[in-house]
Amino acid sequence: GEPAKDDQLPADSLPAAGEDAEGPSLFAQIPPYFTFSSGVGAWSTDIELSDDGSFTGSHHDSDMGDLDEALYPNGTVYDCNFSGRFSQPEKVDEFTYTMRLESLAAEGTEGEEVYEDGFRYITSAPYGLENADEVLIYLPGTPMDSLSEEITFWLLAHLYTDMPEELPFYVLCNV
Repeated sequence: GEPAKDDQLPADSLPAAGEDAEGPSLFAQIPPYFTFSSGVGAWSTDIELSDDGSFTGSHHDSDMGDLDEALYPNGTVYDCNFSGRFSQPEKVDEFTYTMRLESLAAEGTEGEEVYEDGFRYITSAPYGLENADEVLIYLPGTPMDSLSEEITFWLLAHLYTDMPEELPFYVLCNV
């Protein structure tokens, strides 16, 4: 996700590995909102992190061309509300922390359909987290050339035409 520029913290103000028991957790220092999307607005997965590593989130994907004039003339929306918890982050290097997805629970039954206000709503999976185990946190200042092609693809698709030399915000990466 992309926080406001004034939400960034210098790397030396972040906790070292294991410091969460004595000092503030990394979760208390990073922005609480993260978004995974194509950048064009048709779909996104959004999460809100709490200081203890728990989170809530939602996924939505709109397909206005998938319609039935009688039942759902406005199209189809796939959606999912979910919650979970990450383990406390452990420092990997100057710019990277690692954590595990400890729990993830989605509301409703995947595939369930509801018709409302001219839409068909289909319960989906928490896209982007449904098979997660290890999740990396990249800090602002991470050299862009140290990130994988997949990460830079999503950043280019969503945010930039010209990539900066250093990551200007925090990134969560489902390994």
